[in-house]
Amino acid sequence: MKKLNNQETDPVVKGLQKLLSALTFKERSEQQWQVLENNLFAQLDEIESKSHPVKRWRYSFGFPFQFGRGAVVATSITLCVVLLSTLFFGILPHTTAPLVESRILGVRGQVVVTDENASEVGFQQVTVAQHNLDTFDKGAILKANQIIEASEQAKLVVQIDNQSHFILSENSKLTVRKANSREIELYLHRGEFFCSLKKRDKSQTFTVLTPNTISRIIGTIFTIRTHANDNDKRITNLSVFKGKVKISNYEEYLGHDFISSGQSIQVSTKERGDVFSLDKDQMPIRSLSLLKLLSNSNNATDSMGMLDIRSEPLGAEVYIHGEPVGKTPLLTKYRKGAYEITVKREGFNPWSSIVSLAEGKIAFVEPHLSKDSSKIDMMPPFVSAKKRRAPLRSSQYKSSLPSADMHDFSLNPAFIEALIQMTIGEYQKALVVLDSLKVIPGISLTNKVEIINKIAECYRGMGNFHKTLGILDMKYRGESNPVRKSNLLWEMIILKANCLGDFNGAKANLQTYIHTYPQGSWIETAYAKLGEVYVLLENYAKAVSTYKAHIQRFGSGKNVENSLYTLANINRSKLDNCKEALHWYSKLIKTYPHTSFMGSALFERAECYRAYGMPRKAKKDYEQYLSLFPTGHLYGKCRAHLALLP
Repeated sequence: MKKLNNQETDPVVKGLQKLLSALTFKERSEQQWQVLENNLFAQLDEIESKSHPVKRWRYSFGFPFQFGRGAVVATSITLCVVLLSTLFFGILPHTTAPLVESRILGVRGQVVVTDENASEVGFQQVTVAQHNLDTFDKGAILKANQIIEASEQAKLVVQIDNQSHFILSENSKLTVRKANSREIELYLHRGEFFCSLKKRDKSQTFTVLTPNTISRIIGTIFTIRTHANDNDKRITNLSVFKGKVKISNYEEYLGHDFISSGQSIQVSTKERGDVFSLDKDQMPIRSLSLLKLLSNSNNATDSMGMLDIRSEPLGAEVYIHGEPVGKTPLLTKYRKGAYEITVKREGFNPWSSIVSLAEGKIAFVEPHLSKDSSKIDMMPPFVSAKKRRAPLRSSQYKSSLPSADMHDFSLNPAFIEALIQMTIGEYQKALVVLDSLKVIPGISLTNKVEIINKIAECYRGMGNFHKTLGILDMKYRGESNPVRKSNLLWEMIILKANCLGDFNGAKANLQTYIHTYPQGSWIETAYAKLGEVYVLLENYAKAVSTYKAHIQRFGSGKNVENSLYTLANINRSKLDNCKEALHWYSKLIKTYPHTSFMGSALFERAECYRAYGMPRKAKKDYEQYLSLFPTGHLYGKCRAHLALLP
């Protein structure tokens, strides 16, 4: 009896009685009871600490005990558990799985985080932005009944667990319904949810719901978008980039579908669409790259952070501590610290700022460059008719005329995609894109050289090609059959030129091939390849003579159109000889009226005529381009230049 009286007067027991008497008994969800229970234990622990400030020990099963008062504390906790169990569930509660150790890695714009039970659990609405990311101290972002809203132009990057992350896009709203190590259930009210999830085991579930669908995920990379159309009809799109996702409506009266890698489906309120394959332009390359880099990082121990730099306009040079690191958009990793970042682009005022990068976090840097009003685009005066006979060097006008590059690859989304794929080690995917860009009509020599060098980087990243080259060389030296020997030599040429970037070695082998196998299977391609190698080595005089030899010997060959166009480009942009360039552009246009280079050749010939003081002929070519290519990428430039002609 004495012990019982002592327990009744104990401050801990009194505190427990006070907490229980303050409870309001109303209907709550299981998650709400869990939150309330956690808060009760936290407050009880605080009372205990103030009442008995003596040394505490914590055992592996998680209950606190104290010397001298272990029985009191144990009795208090046991009483609390029994009372809560009896009042709330009628039985002892089952063991709940631990909460997900999620955290915010990066935020762009503003994201509002709140709780459905804010008044009861003491959770205040928090606006998270990049400037206060480090001070966001509300613990795990994934908590039951937590609501996350991304405003316009906002983005939130969250680590769910090791090697699992998601991105919530702008104008999106997400409610966390369940969040523990065994079960995660998210409800996407609107917007887009992009996720890279490591494979779940049999005891774990990961579910994403929208107003009209349920998607069950095992372990995959996917995106879900949901919105209401003009008729207030709910539309949900699911795209899977890796793995497999099961999607259905709530009642499954429409059945369900398994969407695999590279597939997408659209589900409306009352109908399920067909499954179709994703196109390349539907791949969210930057989000994929970001999640890939995050998944390959050990954020718990890695001291690196990530810089996501993009500018308006794109294609600006990025300098970190004065050193050039690439062009925007740029995704790269650096050690934590403060970095002086400068972004420059010709015709715009430079932008500079100090950016702090935290360990395991993402810093979004998005400067909007303002135009430099001091630089005015001036068109050069035309050369008088008396001077038409003298060749005009392009150096006299190239600084004031628009760029001769038909495709600015610093802004080309496909080229950006290839660079990002290379960054994350997906060299095979990058090669597919780069190979398609290399043959685009109208590509400048500078851009072509850059693409070929990137292709060589991809091959170098894919394997040990020096070892392969050594094996081929041994076979070539020991081979007696001339056909097989020539094929082995050609393999060595391609390996050196395309895979290793050994252009001098490729040049020597090409010269040997042309001299030794004048009737070989690859002879015409060898001439074209040798011309290309000379361009890569910046030996333009040799490139011109090689392309001329190719055109002379293979007048109607498969590579002659490319040789004619490249020859004209070399004379115009590298040898400063517009007169010679006009000759080869005209030959290409006349000989191959259906060539894929026609649009670019007409525009560039018009530019040469204009610079050479022949405005009437320039006008004719501009007008022909407008007539033949009303949707061409040079249509706007043609109209602008045409308006300036007399």
